[in-house]
Amino acid sequence: MKIAFYHYYWPHLIANKNEIFKNKISEYLVIYNLIKSLENMGCSVIKYSKAPFSPYSSQENIKIFRKGMLKIVDLINFFINPPEILGIVSKSIYHGRFLAPLLRHICRIRKVKFLIFMGHDESKTSMKILKDVQPYKYKEDVFWNNPKDFHDRIIKNNSYRPRSKNEYTIVPSKIIKNNCVKEGWSPNNIIVLPYGTDTNFFQPAKFIPKNNNTTKILFAGNGATRKGLSYLLKAFELLQTKYHVKLTVVSHNIKNLNVSNVTALENVTDNELLGLYQSHDIYVLPSLLDGWGLTAFEAMSCGLPIVVSNITGISDILHSGKNSFIVRAKNYQDLVRVISKLIENKSLRTSIGKNARKTALIYQWDNMANMFLNLLTK
Repeated sequence: MKIAFYHYYWPHLIANKNEIFKNKISEYLVIYNLIKSLENMGCSVIKYSKAPFSPYSSQENIKIFRKGMLKIVDLINFFINPPEILGIVSKSIYHGRFLAPLLRHICRIRKVKFLIFMGHDESKTSMKILKDVQPYKYKEDVFWNNPKDFHDRIIKNNSYRPRSKNEYTIVPSKIIKNNCVKEGWSPNNIIVLPYGTDTNFFQPAKFIPKNNNTTKILFAGNGATRKGLSYLLKAFELLQTKYHVKLTVVSHNIKNLNVSNVTALENVTDNELLGLYQSHDIYVLPSLLDGWGLTAFEAMSCGLPIVVSNITGISDILHSGKNSFIVRAKNYQDLVRVISKLIENKSLRTSIGKNARKTALIYQWDNMANMFLNLLTK
C-alpha cells in the first residue's frame, strides 16, 4: 500500500532531544511512530514535511517544503501518480493557505482517501466542562479564560470536518468522536484509532526500590489546569492528613505552586521521564479536556497503576478496578477515595500495574499500524 503523510517529520530533532520542538507539536510524536511501524510492515510511505528549525540533512527520503510550497515536479507527480491515502497532521499545516487545500482538492479529484488527524477536543461540549475552572494554589496562563480565544479554536476545530465521502477524520478516542457527532458531524466519516506506545522503551524497572513507607504520586501533562491538576492538589492536601505521600508534577508554565510535599519539574527528557515512571507508585491524570493522555499510557507501559478521569480519552481502553481506576471529572473526593485505596493496598497496586502493562502491550505501535490498515480497507 502506498501512503503519504503531510506533517512535521524531523527525526533528527528527536535524536537530539530538542525540547523546543517537542513542546511545539505533540502530534509529531504519534505519527512518527505510526510511520515507522508502517514502513516496517512494507508499506511505501511518502513523507512531506515543513522545513525544520535547524540545519537539516535528510536521510529518510523526506520531501521538504518551504513557505507552503512544494517543487512543481512533486506536485505534478502527486497528481499523476497519487497514493491510495494522504494523511494531514497538525493544526498549523492543516490551516495552511496553499498546499494543504490544494492536496485536498487533488485527493477529491483522484479519489484518494484524505485523512485529517485530530488529537484535540476543543468543542462546545468541552467548553462547558472547562467553565469556571481555575488553577488551585499555582499560576498558569489558560486559554479558555478568554471566551473569544476558545470560540476561535472551536471554529477551527469544525474545519477538520470531512467534506466528501472519501474524507475521514482520525481521532484517538470515542470522547472526541461523540463530541463531533453532537455538533453535526457524520459518524460514518470519523475513525477512532487509539494511540500506541513504545513498550520497548517505557517498561517497568528491573529492580524495585525498597518501600520507605512514603507513597510517591506522579502527574505529568502540559496544560496542567485542563488536565485536572487543581483537583489533584485539593485531594493531595487531604491525603497528607492521613498518609506519608509525595507528589511530583511534570508540566510547563506552572508558577508559584504552594502545596507542601509537591515537587514541580519541567523540560524533562524522555530518559528522565522514564525514571520518574519507574520510581513512583501511582500515576494520576484527572483531565477535564484530553483527547487521549499519552503520559498515562506511558505510565501504564511502565507498570504503574493509573487513575484517570472518565473524560480522558484513554479511558476507552481501560477497565476500572482491573487495569486502572476511573474517577469522575472535577471531583477531588473521588481522587481521595481511590488513591487512599491504592496507598493502603500494595498488592492491589501491583495487580493493577501488571494488568496496565499487559494492556499497553496490546496497543504497541506495530499493532496500531495493523489496526490502521484494517480500518482503512473496510
